[in-house]
Amino acid sequence: MALPATLSTTLRRNGILFAVFAALLWSGNFVIARGLQGRMPPVALAFWRWAAATAILFPFVLRALRRDGPLLLRHKAHFASTALSGITLFNTFIYIAGREVPAINLALIGTTAAPVFVLLLSYVLLRDRLPLRAYGGAALCCLGLLVLLTRGHLSAVGQLRLSTGDLWILGAALAFAIYTLLVRRRPAGIGSTTYLFVNFALGTLFLLPAYAWERGQMAAGPLWDAPALLSVAYL
Repeated sequence: MALPATLSTTLRRNGILFAVFAALLWSGNFVIARGLQGRMPPVALAFWRWAAATAILFPFVLRALRRDGPLLLRHKAHFASTALSGITLFNTFIYIAGREVPAINLALIGTTAAPVFVLLLSYVLLRDRLPLRAYGGAALCCLGLLVLLTRGHLSAVGQLRLSTGDLWILGAALAFAIYTLLVRRRPAGIGSTTYLFVNFALGTLFLLPAYAWERGQMAAGPLWDAPALLSVAYL
C-alpha cells in the first residue's frame, strides 16, 4: 500500500536531515584526528575509542550474545573482515594521516575517495550494474580528488606526488569501501546492536598488538586531559 503523500514527504525530509546530521557528526572524526596531536597518538586514539564503545554496548547485548553465540561463530570470517576493515584500519589510518594532513583535507579527500572505491569494487568484485548517473558522480569525485591532491593545480597532475598523509587517507577510504561492501552481506538473524558490538570488540582486539607496539615506542603514555577525554567520549 502506498504511503500518503504528506507522510512520504515527511519521511524523505527526515531521512535527509538525519543523513546530514550523521555526516556532521562524522566530520568531527577528521577534526579530532588533527586536533589531538601531541595529546593522543593515533593508534591509542583508535584503541580507546573502540574500547569505550565496546564497553558501553556490552550490557545491551549480553543476552543476545548468549542466545546467538553459535550463529556468530558460524560467521566468524565475515566479522573478522568487517572488524578489520571498518574498525581497525579505517579510523586508525585517518588518525595517522591527521599527523600531516589538515582536517579539511582529511575530510574532503576521505569522503571524495570512498564513494569512488565503493563503485569500483562493486563493479570489479560484485559485477554490480549501476546507473549512468553513478558513473557521472564518480567522475566528478575523481575530478574533485585530483583538485585536492594537486592543491588546485590540475595542469601539474603529471607531476603529482602523493604525501605520506595522502596515502594514509586514501588507504582509509579503501578500507571503508571494503567495509561498506561487506556490510551489504551482513548475516541474517543478527540484531543491529549485536552486529555493531561484535565488530567493535573484534576491531579493538585487532588493534591491541599495534597499540602495545606504539606504547612501547613512547616515553610517556597518552595525555588524558579534558580535551582528550571529551574527544574520546565524542567519538
